[in-house]
Amino acid sequence: MEKTEKINYLDGIRAISAIIVVFHHYILAFFPALYTGNVAESHINTASEAYLAGSPLGIFYAGNFAVCLFYILSGFVLSYKFLKFKNYEIIVSSAIRRYFRLVVPILLSVFVAYILMKLGFFFNKEASDFSKSSWWFAGQWGFETSFWHMLKSGLFKVFFAYDASYNTALWMMSYIFYGSFITLGVIALFGKLKLRYIAYALTYLILINTYYSAFILGIILADIFANSPNFFKKFNHFYITIPFILIGIFFGAYPFGVYTNGTIYEIFNLKFLPSPGQFWHIIGALLIIFAAFASTGFQKFLSNKFLIFTGTISFSIYLIHALILGSFSGWMFLKLIPHFSYITSFSISFTISIPIIFILAFYSTKYIDSNGLKFSQYIYEKLAKPTLLKFKIIRTKESQ
Repeated sequence: MEKTEKINYLDGIRAISAIIVVFHHYILAFFPALYTGNVAESHINTASEAYLAGSPLGIFYAGNFAVCLFYILSGFVLSYKFLKFKNYEIIVSSAIRRYFRLVVPILLSVFVAYILMKLGFFFNKEASDFSKSSWWFAGQWGFETSFWHMLKSGLFKVFFAYDASYNTALWMMSYIFYGSFITLGVIALFGKLKLRYIAYALTYLILINTYYSAFILGIILADIFANSPNFFKKFNHFYITIPFILIGIFFGAYPFGVYTNGTIYEIFNLKFLPSPGQFWHIIGALLIIFAAFASTGFQKFLSNKFLIFTGTISFSIYLIHALILGSFSGWMFLKLIPHFSYITSFSISFTISIPIIFILAFYSTKYIDSNGLKFSQYIYEKLAKPTLLKFKIIRTKESQ
């Protein structure tokens, strides 16, 4: 099949998304007041933490916004190649490979969590007694497990039932899985139509109250990038892209864990939306990604070596960091807290944990995620494709 060029600066966005998600979960675990605004959960300064929970500065740990970035990028990546080459085999291949592409690293992460649970190597509950995160950190991994339960979760429930019991970061996987097929279905039905943008817009409006609307926005960006790339160049001016980025950050920091009443976001609490935060996070993510396509300066920043490297291992960071948080970080914090202040104990634990997450993510990407990709390609090329050709569901390039 045809190949598309790699868009390096998108890895920079993936990197930022992954870093924010890591910060988000460490904040939930050790500084919950920064998320909830509840002064009873404060560890630094009650007024400051309550303020930050409802301010744009919360962008640094706005985990839901970061996930919305990932959703839009998923819609873009899944649709771009087809929208560029208009070859339906691209859709068929993506649909068949999707589950097998994801299941290898996800099942392994669930299995590792299962082993840690069996060995008693999660220390989140004990750490939460100090961190005051009784509503979130204490509740992780607090259920009876079995090998069969683990298999059902890793092979089925993570994908089809929004299950994140073994790894809190996996709550997004059902959205990614279903969103992938919504994306493929939309481009299969409308991707060759002259009036396809109207179809995209109507689909977006139908899905506007769900995370799946983000995938549709990804399709729209992909179609423009594939067929009208000069469109973005019209916006390559700092007086356009800088406001896009700043407004995107502002909406991306819309509070998710605290009421917006009395905050700068109060006027954006749209009553007709079931989840205004979800809506604004998606809009914020759209503005950031649009600015990335438009601004050569922003592209250069997103293409620096650190962000490119982090972007290439971002999926593994998603899968690994929560397990390190509940096990090593919790254990290290408990060892330090009898001897140091709360802030010092957390800082040391966090500082040591981050390199561990990156190292494990690097090797996981190299040996596990890459093999998941090869496995999915094998399933398609060796098992599915011959059957599809036999029944003329797809055609060889020569016969087209």
